[in-house]
Amino acid sequence: MVDGAGDVPDAATDVEPEEVPSSGEGDDFVIEGVSECTQVFMDLTNNFITYSDTVLHIFRNSGKDYNDFGRYQDCESIHHFNFYMATVLKRWPIPMVIGLCLPRECTIEDLNEFKPFLVSAVNGAVPNLFEEVKGFDPNATITEEDMLFVNSKHENDKVLMFDGGAMITSILIAGFALTVLTSTFVVWYQRKEEYQRQQSRQQKNHDRRRSQGFENDNLVDTDISTASPVV
Repeated sequence: MVDGAGDVPDAATDVEPEEVPSSGEGDDFVIEGVSECTQVFMDLTNNFITYSDTVLHIFRNSGKDYNDFGRYQDCESIHHFNFYMATVLKRWPIPMVIGLCLPRECTIEDLNEFKPFLVSAVNGAVPNLFEEVKGFDPNATITEEDMLFVNSKHENDKVLMFDGGAMITSILIAGFALTVLTSTFVVWYQRKEEYQRQQSRQQKNHDRRRSQGFENDNLVDTDISTASPVV
């Protein structure tokens, strides 16, 4: 909803959990054989005014252009929603990815059922999207096999999951880092020892030269004192 000042409400507060319709809520009957996702969208359509904030949440956090990823965190901030990515990876020179913020009742299976409608919508928009864009064929179309869906949260969990491969990689990195640190310490210690030996040798040479200088001065004094006076 848009408030009196003309601003769009914050994504974290524009939808309350109780505002999201459950399957069949808002209708006088439930259609048999229809998935919960389809039923929810029917409720949203038939009761648009009642669930206007929910529709706004879906719209504002979903992608609306080529490679518009949408707003993953804002969508997931409301626990009644899941975030998906619709992808076309190999049909055009640049892969297409669009974010979809959908009610939690919607699954990958539901999106696959919506493919005919989504593919038709994409093919209808392609001429306008790729008009006068170098390298793109505005007449190219996609099929249902070209469009794939990804659950962003599941993919993120896979990346963050610490499995056997990640453990082996961590051990290798830790071993490499330990080797580098040990080698650095050994080189530093050897250079320190060498520097101390050089300082010690220089000090000994200095003391020896100084001692020899005193002896020479004493010899000169002795020669002067024992020399016969000239008559």
